[in-house]
Amino acid sequence: MVNFIYGLLDKIHYTHPLHPPWTHLPIGLVGGAFIFALVALLLRRSILPSIAYHRIILLAFIFIFPAIFFGYTDWQHDYFGDWLFPIKIKIVLSGALLILFLIGFLHGRKAGGETKGALVIYALCLATVTGLGYYGAQLSFAEKPPTTSKMIFHFKAGEKLFGADCNACHPQGANIASDPAVEHFDTFLAFLRNPKQPDGSPTGMPPFPRDQLSNEQALHLYHYIIILLSTQPSKAAAK
Repeated sequence: MVNFIYGLLDKIHYTHPLHPPWTHLPIGLVGGAFIFALVALLLRRSILPSIAYHRIILLAFIFIFPAIFFGYTDWQHDYFGDWLFPIKIKIVLSGALLILFLIGFLHGRKAGGETKGALVIYALCLATVTGLGYYGAQLSFAEKPPTTSKMIFHFKAGEKLFGADCNACHPQGANIASDPAVEHFDTFLAFLRNPKQPDGSPTGMPPFPRDQLSNEQALHLYHYIIILLSTQPSKAAAK
């Protein structure tokens, strides 16, 4: 399903992540509820009808689900489900935010949205979405250098991995060019995890389990190998 979604988007040349735009709705709704409730308490007068507050939180609760869904698809598409630390924190915070939304909605229906209790709940919601934004930014900028292109980063990271783990048996990509496993990343990753011949017989290559080589590292390695192999025909012609 993930590949189908991004395949359709690729056909219309849309290459941006899907998750970030959907985060603006719940963030804006939470921020609005907090500000209106705070001003109402400070001025000791109603800014919005009491019923409006728990409806705002209800809308935030509804819109967080597409944000979570597209966060999952971006995670699978861009990071291949790799359990990076920011991902783990975002999953925990997303669960906490769902619970806070539910509490805020129920409290608003019972006690109103302009009470001190409601303000505390809104503040916790706001702090949680801030944390989600922080770790989302860390995922985008700390895990991927912002000053270089994605392909250059993949190539340099893959070059180091190839030199450490592959070059001894495959100098300059030897014995790789004709291997069908390098045609697509999915087949390449499956081969790394469980190296087998097309007929199912074992190969002399050792497997690379996920705790030794993450999916993201495998992607770096794949991009490096593809670029390395693309230079071989010109070398052969020169000879």
